[in-house]
Amino acid sequence: MLRGEDINYYIILHLNGKIILSLFFIELLLLLLMNLHLADLINIILSPFSVFLIPGVFLIIAFLRSPSKISITELTVFSLSTSVPTLSLIVILSAYLIHPLSHIFLYFVLILILSSITIVLILANKELTITFSKAEVFHIPISIVCFLFLVGIFFNLPHYPPPDETVYLLNARYLLLKGELLGLSYSYWRDKIVTLILDGRYLWILIISTFLSFTNISPIHANLIGFIFLFGITLAIPLLMPPLYRNNVLSRFFSIVFGFASPFIMNASFAMPDIPVAFYSSVSIAFFINAFRDSRSSKTIKLDSLALALMFQSIIIMIKINILVLASFVIFLLFFVVKYRLYKIRKYAIITALFIVPPLIYELLIDIPRNIFLYIIKNEHLAILLSKYITLISPAELIIANLSKLLNYTYLDYFLRIYKILSPEALSLIVVSTAISSVFIEERKNNFHIRLLFSFTWIAILLAFVYFLFSSGIGDIIRNFLLIYPCIISLASVSCSRIIRKMSLKYMLIPFLPMVAFLFLNVLLINYDSSPVWNPSLDSLKISLLQLIAYALIILVRALLPFKKYILIVKFSFRTIKFNFLKLIFLILLVSTVLINVYSMSIDYQIIAKTSKDYGQMNIGGKLNNTNIVFTNAYGLFAFMPDVLLSDGFIFSFPQIDELNITYAGNLKLLISDSKDATWLNEMYVGAYPRSQGMFQETVETVHDLSYAKNNGSAKSVLIVYKPEINDYVFRFNGENSYIAFPSLSSQNFTELTLEALINPVVDGKVHDIITKGNDKGNGNFILRIDNAGRISFLTIHNNKLYQAVGPKLASNFYYHIVTVFDGFYLKIYVNGTLFESRMIEENVTLSNVNPILVGCQNLSGYYYYKGDLLYLRIYNKALDERTVIALFKNQSSTPFQDLVLWIKPKVYRLSLVNHIRTLSGNNLYICKYNLEGNETMGSPQNKKVYINSIQINVTSVGKNMDIVQITLNCTSLVQDKITILIGALEFSKIFITTINRGENIVTITLPSFIQTDTGRLPYGTVFTRWANVLIIDSGKKIVYSNTISLWNFSLYDMAFYFAGLVMIVIVICALVARIFKISQC
Repeated sequence: MLRGEDINYYIILHLNGKIILSLFFIELLLLLLMNLHLADLINIILSPFSVFLIPGVFLIIAFLRSPSKISITELTVFSLSTSVPTLSLIVILSAYLIHPLSHIFLYFVLILILSSITIVLILANKELTITFSKAEVFHIPISIVCFLFLVGIFFNLPHYPPPDETVYLLNARYLLLKGELLGLSYSYWRDKIVTLILDGRYLWILIISTFLSFTNISPIHANLIGFIFLFGITLAIPLLMPPLYRNNVLSRFFSIVFGFASPFIMNASFAMPDIPVAFYSSVSIAFFINAFRDSRSSKTIKLDSLALALMFQSIIIMIKINILVLASFVIFLLFFVVKYRLYKIRKYAIITALFIVPPLIYELLIDIPRNIFLYIIKNEHLAILLSKYITLISPAELIIANLSKLLNYTYLDYFLRIYKILSPEALSLIVVSTAISSVFIEERKNNFHIRLLFSFTWIAILLAFVYFLFSSGIGDIIRNFLLIYPCIISLASVSCSRIIRKMSLKYMLIPFLPMVAFLFLNVLLINYDSSPVWNPSLDSLKISLLQLIAYALIILVRALLPFKKYILIVKFSFRTIKFNFLKLIFLILLVSTVLINVYSMSIDYQIIAKTSKDYGQMNIGGKLNNTNIVFTNAYGLFAFMPDVLLSDGFIFSFPQIDELNITYAGNLKLLISDSKDATWLNEMYVGAYPRSQGMFQETVETVHDLSYAKNNGSAKSVLIVYKPEINDYVFRFNGENSYIAFPSLSSQNFTELTLEALINPVVDGKVHDIITKGNDKGNGNFILRIDNAGRISFLTIHNNKLYQAVGPKLASNFYYHIVTVFDGFYLKIYVNGTLFESRMIEENVTLSNVNPILVGCQNLSGYYYYKGDLLYLRIYNKALDERTVIALFKNQSSTPFQDLVLWIKPKVYRLSLVNHIRTLSGNNLYICKYNLEGNETMGSPQNKKVYINSIQINVTSVGKNMDIVQITLNCTSLVQDKITILIGALEFSKIFITTINRGENIVTITLPSFIQTDTGRLPYGTVFTRWANVLIIDSGKKIVYSNTISLWNFSLYDMAFYFAGLVMIVIVICALVARIFKISQC
């Protein structure tokens, strides 16, 4: 037990066969409810108990020896920490054997295992005792309620995954659907097995797969897995405290309030590994501190607790490498052994050597030489040779590559890093200040455990400060520092508990000083000339100021009002009121801290809220029916694709626009977002990018006449463009050289005439002719024109005399319905259904039947070019009456087809808009489909002409400092053919078109491994080494190859090695737990 020399137990539960059997049936009931799948939310709420706790309870109890005693907090924490990797093992083994993996199969396997353990436990009749202290009876239910509340809130909040989370979700779903564990690392030079175990974050993918498969929920809610580990963190924080405080209701109260803090909650809302790392870190630190004992005669180290701490660190490394705590372990152990001269004892000397020698060997033989080759000798290939074995972060590289930064820092740069590490605007000013003030509490001198916790926490903080002096990733400080926050919160909880119990004004003033100091730092740094992401904001200043005011009011009340034995006495003229001062402090701190944290979280959420509201939790499955290929620039939507598309189809990011030749595919859809927040990952790699204004336009050459006359015209430099504000397409004229010409036909011999057009002009002080027949000098010619004053007019010429009907002034970017009528006696012009002028014609005017009709200019030689958009144009050989004109404007009249001699409107021939989604923020998501002539669709050929023998991906060296990624295709063709090769990763895609000859062919595609951009050195060909969707289509629009390739092809042998390693870690953890709790009873 963790220093359990102190506890007055509130409840003692002796385990027997009935209780174990009851627990088994509870698990059966929970799994049955989850299998019914009443709702995703219900399954998520049940999952911590049915998936991550009860199986772990059986596992821990199975290993515990008789007699053993364990507290409910310890049992819960150990159950969560062991069941997670155990169930991950079941999932990966099942996924490799059976795919797609069914949740029913997993339930069956789990029930089979638990039933076997239940029988063994009943027959063994172990003497096991579970204890409940009063603090635990208070703490655990409150933590469960907080978990349920947060899940309920964030379940209904839209969530758009960032790139890393998208990769995790996509890989987890590929594992469940295809039984494939794909690559995650860009470091193609590293050893495959070492990468699999230590550098790939594969355990985190397995944990997400476990959550998705057991809960059977939609992947859009996968991010809620973080709250399960947040629940674990709130239970693990008290294990860091000394026993006197760990089992105190007041300390537990503060650990809950501070534990559900902004950085934890915000990071828990992402399916990212940082919260699980923080959970395992807090458990690991608890055992590490517990290993150091202070007996009356000497200091000792419990080796089993030390080993258990290292086992939990091994799980952390497999989830996501972060050696901050591990490095703190080494420094703390060395300091402890030297200070108390434990190196004179042989076993402690050996343990110290085992901690120190491996890092020294790693640095001297691998890390330092590698960085000498890389930065001094500048031979990248020799550096890569050693990099093959570097899986942890490289301390030498951090220092050598960034040493010059220290010389350029100002004192504000140092202050900024101190401020960001402790991050009072995230943890709250009260937490940071009370944690710092714990150095002044009396028990630090008298309580060995508090000294250990305080010393270890500050060693970790100083290491983090040194790391961020050299690192450029200061923007990720909070996320990378989460694993040490539980220690800070533990110190803050102990300090607050001590302050309230003492109720001394002196103790209350101690945290006030660091509060003022951090507030001063906030003001000092708020306008510092640095990255805006790094600097404290005005909002953070408001948050800190609110906390300072709340705490100052508490001090003021304490200083001015009399109280005795926690009773606050307030005297009024009519009566005297007594308050319990302790409860008053409770209320003030609770309300102020919770409200401030909510305010802080709301600010953090606003950063991602726009994109999340637009694209988060978007159900696009129904919109992608009968689709097996999708191109999208909204990378987060990769994670939300339907199962059928992931298992039987392909998803690609957009390539550069000049490569996007989609004429090969008919059952292909495009998901195009015009929000940069949703597409920035792809835009880092793609130059010319298809947005709404660029993607939904086509250069048109032939404009089809939709009237019975079928008088088709030819166009020059006219685009068809989609306009989202009207959800329609328009002809776009550039005002320089664009027009449409229609030849003169007998059907255009006009004795009467009506022109109807819907336009969106650009009014720029120039003359623009919209529709013309001839010029403005010939007899019988007519023109619809915008003059240099912006007025719309219709004119005709007879005997060199101009007849003109003039309308109102037009404005740019407005839509106008224009109708002009000629009946032989009058010229009339209507704008938006209103008659503006009716001009009498004094002569017998005959309209010309010689010249062609031009749309967008006057004369084929071209001048007075129209600039703007034309939605449609109709020309009638009849003078329409005013009632019909008004009805046409209001769309209340059908078009009189029998009188039409010309009717044009944009028609998109290749691209058709399937769905247009207008998002809450005003952005757009377009779902489009490309169609082929004759409605051809792409499919697998019945009689193949091209056979793909193999496709491989490898990296070769070219020159001293250049690597090339090669994708080599070996194929056999029965004929000479032209094939299209699509290769797509999350970041971007490439499309290659090549000709193959009859017989065997070798096609090699080469890409640079990295490219230099304005934002720095970016992976390029390297992105395809992780995983890439490959699709090969022949000239007959038939798929001849489709698969996912990766440089990291993990064989069954590789996975067996990984499986065995993880099994060993779980067994060792359970055995050490059993040993510790057994020894504590001896």
